Amino acid sequence: MIIKKITKKNNKIKNSFQGRDCYIFGNGLSLKYFDLKNFSDKPSITCGWTFLHKDFNYLNVIADFEIHPGIFWPYWKNEYSKKYEYNIPNYIIYI
Repeated sequence: MIIKKITKKNNKIKNSFQGRDCYIFGNGLSLKYFDLKNFSDKPSITCGWTFLHKDFNYLNVIADFEIHPGIFWPYWKNEYSKKYEYNIPNYIIYI
């Protein structure tokens, strides 16, 4: 399956920073008020839309898991029901 080929790339970083401290940034609205320059002293893992933050380039990003690889597909497999369904986030983005 296509998703497995994409996520297989994650194995390259698996355990590569084991035992070291790092920052993990999620995708919360409150992040826009954080000064990310204060987090440049350790490696960072980001996800969601963090790459749009004005201070993103100050981070020492070792992995950036931006968005689900199928977010722009018209249909995708729901990870909970395991059924294929209409991609509602895709519809919202293109309205």
